[in-house]
Amino acid sequence: MVLLAEPTTVAQRAAAVKQAARELGFTAAGITTADAFDAPRARLARWISQGRHGEMAYLEQFAERHARFRTAFPDARSVIVVAAGRDYHKVLRARLKALARVVQGLAEGPVAVRWCVDTAPLHERSLAEAAGLGFIGKNTCLILPRGGSWVVLGVLATDLELAEDAPATHTCGACTRCLEACPTGALTAPYEMDARRCIAYLTLEHRGPLPEPLRPAVGTWLAGCDICQEVCPYNAKPAPASWPALTPAAGAGETLPLADLLACRDPQAFETRFAGTALMRPKYQGLVRNAALAAGNARAHELLPSLRARTQDPDPVIRDAAAWAVTRITAETPGD
Repeated sequence: MVLLAEPTTVAQRAAAVKQAARELGFTAAGITTADAFDAPRARLARWISQGRHGEMAYLEQFAERHARFRTAFPDARSVIVVAAGRDYHKVLRARLKALARVVQGLAEGPVAVRWCVDTAPLHERSLAEAAGLGFIGKNTCLILPRGGSWVVLGVLATDLELAEDAPATHTCGACTRCLEACPTGALTAPYEMDARRCIAYLTLEHRGPLPEPLRPAVGTWLAGCDICQEVCPYNAKPAPASWPALTPAAGAGETLPLADLLACRDPQAFETRFAGTALMRPKYQGLVRNAALAAGNARAHELLPSLRARTQDPDPVIRDAAAWAVTRITAETPGD
């Protein structure tokens, strides 16, 4: 890795950090001040007070956990935000550790660093916006002007002073494609999202039966939803994934056979197949529930035997979803 010779000024240090980030394969990197930590707290508190976070109770402790984070690192001065294509966690953490070593090598004395990848009470999108990586769009996603929103974020805080970047100047303009495309109306207004209506929330985070009025609009999504990103013009040329380690794990893909999921009656087999993938988030109950609803919305007549069998499932949530799907399919098939 080649760095600038003897970076001594805050601008030279910042340039060295961003150069190192590029060499480590990050799609984008930017720097802001530690003051940006606190900017989005009031907005998040208001969103939570309106109940828009649904069952994500962990967000209710955000302010308290954020205060502990700030207390544990009171000397933080600069925040480095990086973006990478595709999935993250272990792979992104390893790259952030390498970037942390670069930061620590930019001063003669000790340099404190703390890196996080979705593991600390930080509003990463707001930090990324402040650091100039992109802007928060009307779909509430961070959008990179030259890479779109198909990225995940990592944050590295340090007590080393670095020159900050200016926020991005791009906007959504008059475009409202995401608001118009959302099947469930989760985007209640530009830059406003009600998680309780979001398909990604419903299929991944919501436990128990899905609200019946929303079931038809969930369509055939099994885990998550990308509609508001797919219609975004900025995603016409998404940022490339440059790390081979970020390819999808075995067992997960863009589609999964509904028949296989409905036939799965062994939670342990489910965990074995999907370990290490995002499909562990909805868990066995949630994914089979989602498969039943998807079969109903797809009017999958060939899956009626499997669905009828699941109406006798010992799990009441799966029974409910299967019964709803059977009714949805047979309602359009007189005499079935």
